[in-house]
Amino acid sequence: TLNGCCNNSLGIEAGIALVSTHDNSVHDNVIEGNIQGVLVYGEAYGSCHNNQVFHNNIINNSKGLDIIQGQIASTMDNQVFQNNFIGNQEQAYNCQRNVWYRNYWKGLVGVPCFFPRAIPGYWEFDIGFTIPWLVFDWTPALRPYDIPVPGMTD
Repeated sequence: TLNGCCNNSLGIEAGIALVSTHDNSVHDNVIEGNIQGVLVYGEAYGSCHNNQVFHNNIINNSKGLDIIQGQIASTMDNQVFQNNFIGNQEQAYNCQRNVWYRNYWKGLVGVPCFFPRAIPGYWEFDIGFTIPWLVFDWTPALRPYDIPVPGMTD
């Protein structure tokens, strides 16, 4: 907890990556200035299930949070909640069945999201067939969460 993953753009794909793993919690981090802030990825023939990403500042990344899967893999039943998504070029991307709720969304233009937030992505079937897929954060937070910054003391 209370970790910082900042300005990782030289050869580092993600500030934090969960790759073919399950039952992990990623929380209380500042994830800033990366190519991908957080990557949740089921590698080929692997899976990435039942992880929780919550109470993080995900700020000014190319992609805030990316949930994707490899060939004959699955990435589902992960929960993403109570995070601050602020100023990422692409806030979030999702594949398959994951749950998003109570996140704070503020885009590059500086306007918070007051309505359900659509999160684009895809659903890929084992036979190689892919369809566009949307999930929603039906209850976005109206104000950012107070998440401590690493190295800062009162």
